[in-house]
Amino acid sequence: MLRQGDAGQVLLALKPLSSIAEARLFSCVHALLGETVRVDCLANDITHQRNMWALRALRSIADEAMHGRWSPSLGIVRAIFAASGDSLPLPETSSSFSASAQDKALTTAPDAAACGQDANMAAACTEHLDDAQQTAVAFALEQDRALGIIFGPPGTGKTSVLVEVVRRSVARGERLLVCAPSNLAVDLLALRLLHAQPELRLVRVGNPERIDVRALELTPELVAARRISKLKGEVGRELKRLLSELSENRKMGRERKSQMASFFRRRMRRVLAKRITDGEHEALADANVVLCTTTAAGDAAVRELHSFDTVLLDEASQASQPNSWLPLLRARRAVLFGDPQQLRPVVSAEAAKGGLAVSLLERAMPALPSAASAGATNAYMLTTQRRMHCRICEWPSTQMYAGQLRSHASVAEQLLVHLPGVRRTDRTTAPLFAIDCQYPSDGSGPSGGIGGFERRDERGAISNPVEAEAVLNHCCELLRAGVKAEDIAVISPYAAQVLLIQAALEVASADGCGLLREIEVATIDAFQGREAEALLISLVRSNKDGFVGFLSDRRRINVAVTR
Repeated sequence: MLRQGDAGQVLLALKPLSSIAEARLFSCVHALLGETVRVDCLANDITHQRNMWALRALRSIADEAMHGRWSPSLGIVRAIFAASGDSLPLPETSSSFSASAQDKALTTAPDAAACGQDANMAAACTEHLDDAQQTAVAFALEQDRALGIIFGPPGTGKTSVLVEVVRRSVARGERLLVCAPSNLAVDLLALRLLHAQPELRLVRVGNPERIDVRALELTPELVAARRISKLKGEVGRELKRLLSELSENRKMGRERKSQMASFFRRRMRRVLAKRITDGEHEALADANVVLCTTTAAGDAAVRELHSFDTVLLDEASQASQPNSWLPLLRARRAVLFGDPQQLRPVVSAEAAKGGLAVSLLERAMPALPSAASAGATNAYMLTTQRRMHCRICEWPSTQMYAGQLRSHASVAEQLLVHLPGVRRTDRTTAPLFAIDCQYPSDGSGPSGGIGGFERRDERGAISNPVEAEAVLNHCCELLRAGVKAEDIAVISPYAAQVLLIQAALEVASADGCGLLREIEVATIDAFQGREAEALLISLVRSNKDGFVGFLSDRRRINVAVTR
């Protein structure tokens, strides 16, 4: 909505925007109007309201337990509070997750056929997972563990373990709720599961506008539509059979036949209408795997379903504590997948002071686990990465993972020059390449750069033109060496720098190097969970005072260098 203010100020009332979209909006409006504008984002309190519901439900579970009424998620609640050293007022009789009273109310024993199928799954599992990953799968599947944590540093195959846990759990007859804080992460899981085992009854809950087009077929609406289409055929065939039998009935008069035919048609229409009305709920109820964001787990459609056997929470280190409770209160067991050494939940400074910058994953796993200690703790750590050259892996292993992160032989010496069609150059034969952007202070460097220093625009957004040009030149050299554009990515902690680099690549593309526009440029935060063969990191900060801003966050730098 656009309207003119009393003092000539333009007020834009919009839906919440990403930092990059907001920066583009400011630039466009400023160019059109030639004056400073203010952006007011209309508040959306759905997430807040659902988070508050989760906290009230958490309190209710504790109160109910005091009166001997067990919630299916009571074991998860106790395990998280116990692991973090916090007290929860509960009766002593509920101290064990496997206590008989809880087991009778909550445990569903798999049948023999499911167990046999599980054994077959286990055999198949050995074909694509290494020993450590298989151990992680077995750890996550332990029935007497209310809470399990799979600690997966970058490139260690955490998602592969999660997919296998889903397959094996469904094979033994369980219903699962699979969540992550972002739609992107949920969609990636949905597509991985769909590819791994197409026969899984997957349903993806969420706003269709925010779901990957490739995962839209899994939404309740489209699942129900396919069922209705099939049902219409079945109803049509049944009606045809009834009318045929009616026509062949020689004992019934014509008027009576007409009445009965009308009755059959009305009845079939009512059956079909009811099934259409109930279709989406039935699609959800019949699913053995429901996928949604942590916030969507508080949607009425999910809350109305029976409790799940297990909830799997991916990227758990990025979910705030209240938001994490939304899915965790919907199941008997929980397995958290994530890495507390990567990005934390995004919360306000005030919320961070209150402790909400710490995720439940970090809270439930105060000490760094090891693969060998899994039997004695609630966490298991994957320690072999298959993404980075061993020299790239050295820093995160030493500084973030107590020296436990190792490089698999298949990637330890892998270089760009080993990719098909890539020529040998100084840029393709080095696993690490630092570009010095320190140019003469007289402005004689590229783009008239003064010492390669950062700059701030009128809004305070930080960028570095000298670095942007250096990134452009390096991208051109990689493309000339035969590296594919889709194998290159550029990341930066600052949205303004992302825009600047995107603009530089676009201009260069128009000047004859069209492949440059196919290179992805994103913020570090947006690129978490993804990877590229060649990654360029534009750090931006360069000033006389030595301020580094976002670069002081070790977790963000860890995400950047491990992509």
